[in-house]
Amino acid sequence: AKSPGHRSVKSPRGGGASPRQKHANQGQGAPPRAGNPNLKPNPSPNPAAPLCKFFVNTGKCFYGDQCRFRHGDGDALREVGGGDENVKVSRSQWVQERYNKRRELAKGKGDPHASNSKAKTQRASVFVDWLVEKYGMEALCKGNGVLDVAGGRGSVSFELWTRRGIPCTLVDPRPLRFTKEQHKWLKGSGPDVVAAAKRGACKQLLTRFDPDMWRADTEEGSLIRGCSVVVGMHPDEATGAIAEFAGEFGKPFAVLPCCVFPRLFPNRFVVETPLEPVLSDANP
Repeated sequence: AKSPGHRSVKSPRGGGASPRQKHANQGQGAPPRAGNPNLKPNPSPNPAAPLCKFFVNTGKCFYGDQCRFRHGDGDALREVGGGDENVKVSRSQWVQERYNKRRELAKGKGDPHASNSKAKTQRASVFVDWLVEKYGMEALCKGNGVLDVAGGRGSVSFELWTRRGIPCTLVDPRPLRFTKEQHKWLKGSGPDVVAAAKRGACKQLLTRFDPDMWRADTEEGSLIRGCSVVVGMHPDEATGAIAEFAGEFGKPFAVLPCCVFPRLFPNRFVVETPLEPVLSDANP
């Protein structure tokens, strides 16, 4: 039998999704991967625009016509991938090249994870452990539970709801999808695993996080405003929105920042404060 991460929510007759069906109910699993009518090539008016990493990796982009990157075609992939006639090979070469560049940049900046990929795969678990230690299970479970913004495939949501039973709602335009490791864990034994398998995937709102949605007098708006804590692990462009929402409604929030997107957010800056000397017996 397929584990809960494979289940999907069916669309109503007529094709459009009702507001109630824009998210999967707890225990029902993740919404379908495909079905967005905007999944199509979207050549940018600027031919020099970078290729969209989502379109290159999967042939799909859930931003559709609103994507500011170039979706391109087979020729574009062959161009960035070293000219190989096989598009799949070109795609793999392009992805590997991007990865290598990131690793080199990370080493130059003193990345502590540069030689420890295993520790990086555990970041969602470590983050959620910290959330539980910081806020406590009771506080996290209040109201509608934790709001996980721009959570991608749902690694944090999996740790919150599926593993620990902390109510959680994922907000991201990309459908939640269990990883191979998560499927493997759910096929294990023990009371905790059995309980997690019954819970399945958390609720999800397939949309971007912005003021219009969290202020709306809708079921989704009420769901968001009723959260206990709002979190984001590498939320990228949604970082500012998380802080804005938390300030507007007086919600605790926790963010693990990543990309700063300086061209999109020129007003983002780092506040540098001088370090105070640490006093000890060895350093009076």
